Amino acid sequence: MAPFIAPTLQREHGYIILVVVLVVFVNFWAGFKVGAARKRYNIKYPQMYAEKGDKNFVEFNCVQRAHQNVLENLPVFLALLFVSSYVSTTVNRLALYSTN
Repeated sequence: MAPFIAPTLQREHGYIILVVVLVVFVNFWAGFKVGAARKRYNIKYPQMYAEKGDKNFVEFNCVQRAHQNVLENLPVFLALLFVSSYVSTTVNRLALYSTN
């Protein structure tokens, strides 16, 4: 049986926390964009998407789909971020640096 490796927080884990906070802000920003688009294009709740006959339905649906895309990919991104930060914070920093 393999020995248990106790997790320890390193100084580099601060970058992981920073990324999580920034991703939460991106999610809120996308949500606010949807709220503003609902107001601008007069799409009432609980209607998820604008109907094809509505004026500017393409613009609203693009904003809504962008927010849905963030919501769909967020759990996988956060899970992989946390698992990989357990293994190596250096790999995470390199991955974040290469995407910018």
